[in-house]
Amino acid sequence: INKTADRARVGMLYVLGFVASVAAGVLVYMLVTAAVQRHEKRLKNLSTSVAANTHARMLNFINHELRNPMTVVMAIVEQYLSPATPSSKPFDEEALRADMAAAMRATKDMDRVLGTVCDVSDVQGGHLTLKPVSTDVMGLLRDTANHVSSFCPTNVSLSTHSD
Repeated sequence: INKTADRARVGMLYVLGFVASVAAGVLVYMLVTAAVQRHEKRLKNLSTSVAANTHARMLNFINHELRNPMTVVMAIVEQYLSPATPSSKPFDEEALRADMAAAMRATKDMDRVLGTVCDVSDVQGGHLTLKPVSTDVMGLLRDTANHVSSFCPTNVSLSTHSD
């Protein structure tokens, strides 16, 4: 009788051990699955945040790259249309040509930015590439000095120098 009872107890312990192992495995599986889902949700939120941040930075870049040349064009046009232009200064065709050349360069800059950005499929597909463009910095400074000098009194002159 003892051997039979012992075998029954061993069998019962074996079954209980097996059930406990299965229950522990199911519990571990559920805990790991929940942790993975939480991690995936955090990654998705982070990905969404990074995408939104990248989009905002791109819009700020575009805004900056369009506003600067547009401000040049608007200032030049405003200067020539403004009745407050000092009548003591004679009309200077050379200054007008220089200002119009600066306005043309500014509009070409805006056109370049718009040409890059307007292809929505490139932006959405992640194929937007920005390439450095050589810029005549001294030319930009000369344009600025020429433009600002038209607002200065006749006894003030502006010039540009480089080292």
